[in-house]
Amino acid sequence: MTRRNDEDGILKGDFLDVALRHQQQPEPSTSVRGVSRYVTQTLSGGWVEVTIPMSALNPEGVAFDQLRFRAHRQIGG
Repeated sequence: MTRRNDEDGILKGDFLDVALRHQQQPEPSTSVRGVSRYVTQTLSGGWVEVTIPMSALNPEGVAFDQLRFRAHRQIGG
């Protein structure tokens, strides 16, 4: 889940990069940047639920053993 910034209507979570990885490969084959297009539900307190389909995370159907979440841009102060 991530939180919506009510001032400008964007998701604070749009800094997220989500990727599937395999320990034998140094870099993921595919990653998803920005999650606003995957919002499935608005929750209380400004939070939203995000669902990223496997077809977006793993379009080639490669084996993986890790799910990586990281910021693709600087966040915070």
